[in-house]
Amino acid sequence: MLADLAAARYLNPMNDNDQDHLRGEPDLRDGLALDRTRLANERTALAYARTAIMLFVTGGTLIKLFAPQPTALTSGWALVAVGLALFAVGIWRFLVLRSSLGRLGRSVEASR
Repeated sequence: MLADLAAARYLNPMNDNDQDHLRGEPDLRDGLALDRTRLANERTALAYARTAIMLFVTGGTLIKLFAPQPTALTSGWALVAVGLALFAVGIWRFLVLRSSLGRLGRSVEASR
């Protein structure tokens, strides 16, 4: 009997509550999915910042330690520039997605 119930759940995993979700009615899962996406956006922004800082510091190290060598100096300044650009791109992407998620969150809250 228990195996039959498990098989039925496996073959037809949607119950009536799942059907309501497909009709466009928001539920707890929508809010939780939105929260998870917001947290993922923050983690991604922090990863951009961490990588940008690493590039910036590596470039500064090359400039400071190998100053007389023109190749190291050029590479160091290039890494500093790439680090700053990457930081700007990461902040821009975070703000754009946060704005988009804010609009989506307001529409989900309004439809409840």
